[in-house]
Amino acid sequence: MSRERISPEKRARLERLIDEAIVDAYDEYEQFMGMVYALDENLNFPFRAEVLGEVV
Repeated sequence: MSRERISPEKRARLERLIDEAIVDAYDEYEQFMGMVYALDENLNFPFRAEVLGEVV
């Protein structure tokens, strides 16, 4: 199975989004919760996803 490479531009954007989500975090728990809140605010749940070729 081949893995798709992420372009440098997409990687930089992802890193900026992560940094924005955890900017005020003091520990791992706050980083985790920052990511949870960022996902909750920016993704429409539930959503369709595909894992190993199967829709889940």
